[in-house]
Amino acid sequence: MRAVRSILAGTLILGCAASSAAQRAGDIELRLSADRTSPTLGEPVVVTVAFANVGATEVDVYPLFEPTYGFVSYEITHPDGRREPFQPMWLDEGVASTVAVAPGAEVRGFARLFRSSAGTVFDVPGDYTVVARSAGLVSAPLALRVEPAPAGAADTARTMVRDDVTEFLFLEGGAHLAAARAALETVARQSASPVLAGYARCCLGASAAAGGRDFATGQAIEPRPGESIRLLQRATAVPLTPYYEARAHQVLIRAFVQSGDLPRARAELSRFDARFADDDRVRFQRTVSRRLIEKAGR
Repeated sequence: MRAVRSILAGTLILGCAASSAAQRAGDIELRLSADRTSPTLGEPVVVTVAFANVGATEVDVYPLFEPTYGFVSYEITHPDGRREPFQPMWLDEGVASTVAVAPGAEVRGFARLFRSSAGTVFDVPGDYTVVARSAGLVSAPLALRVEPAPAGAADTARTMVRDDVTEFLFLEGGAHLAAARAALETVARQSASPVLAGYARCCLGASAAAGGRDFATGQAIEPRPGESIRLLQRATAVPLTPYYEARAHQVLIRAFVQSGDLPRARAELSRFDARFADDDRVRFQRTVSRRLIEKAGR
C-alpha cells in the first residue's frame, strides 16, 4: 500500500462553507459532475466524483467516493432551501489502497446519493445542489434539476421514491423489504415509464444473482441466474445511467458464470469492455468480471 499525502489522509472536515468555485488544498481539486443533471423523479441519482491533480508532480489519493466509506462527505440543498449533510445508512470498514494520479490527470468514481439514513433524498421535483468535501477540499456546487414524472407515470415515480423502495435499490435486495420487492416487480412489469422499469429490473436482477440468507428465518437464498439474466437483458434495452448500465453488465457476467455458460459470459465481458473502454469509473468492476471468468475457466 502506498502512503497517502497528508492532505488527503486527515479526518474529514465537516461544516465548511460551500464555495462557488472548486477550492484547492495543495495540488488536488475535488470535483463533482453528473451524467444526467436533469433526472426524472424516481431515477436513482448517482454523481461522479473526482480527485484531480492540478499540480506538477504525481500524487497518491484514496479513490473512496461512496458516502458509506466516510472519506468524502456530501451536503445537499433541497428545493425548499433546506441544506442537509448526507448521512449514509452505514459506514464501511476495511483497508484501502491509494492510486497514483499524474499531473493533469484525475481519478474518478461514482457516489450513490439517492438514499440516506433519513430516507429518499431526491423525493420531489425541483432544483437541488450537491457539494462534496474531503479533508479540507470543497467541490464546486453541482446543480441538479429533478423533473416531474411524465404523463401517465406519476404513480410509478411515487413508488420509486418510497423510502423502502430506495433502500432496496441501494442494497440491491433485502429479505426484510418484501413490500419494496413487490412494488419493484410491479414497476418492472409496466410500461408507463420504460426507464424507471429499467432501473427496477436492474436492481431485481442483481438481487436474483446475489443469493444470501434470510436472517429472519435463517434460510439460505440460492442465486437465481436464469431470472437475473432475463431481467438484466431487458434492463439494458433502455438508456440507464452509466453506473447502472455498468452494473447490469457486471451482474450479467456473474449470472452467466453461475449458470455455467462461459461463452456468453465472455461475450458479455467483450461488450462491457467495448462500452466502457475509456471509463476509469468502472475499471475495477471490469477487472473483477474478468477474474471471475478466468477463475471459472480453470
